[in-house]
Amino acid sequence: MKHSTFFLIILLYCGCSSVEHPNIGDCKKVAETLIKDENNGDYSSMSKFYTDDFNKAQSLDERTARFQQLHTALGDFVSDTCVRANDSNDLNDFPCVYLKYKVQHTKLTSYESFEIIKAQGELKAEVHNIMQQ
Repeated sequence: MKHSTFFLIILLYCGCSSVEHPNIGDCKKVAETLIKDENNGDYSSMSKFYTDDFNKAQSLDERTARFQQLHTALGDFVSDTCVRANDSNDLNDFPCVYLKYKVQHTKLTSYESFEIIKAQGELKAEVHNIMQQ
């Protein structure tokens, strides 16, 4: 009985310690790449930075049409500023980094928010929202 209790404590400790929050700096690189690719019209390459669930929610053609509409409404990219970056947990209670950017475009300003998680060993955006100011 003592051995099984000790084993369970070790197993619990190892399981909990393997769940780490992604590095904020690395997550910013993912978000900023998505912002730049979005502006450059490189929509197909953006898929590799999204989780499988995110990619399954919309076809590439649907996502491309939506980004093209946004680009037409907002204008070309001018600059971005990270206005919020913090460790958080997603809806499934997995560690993530929440990022919010103020993005200046030639026509309008938008805010883009991201939840970045580690999926299959790589940083991926599971949430990407774009809101007009």
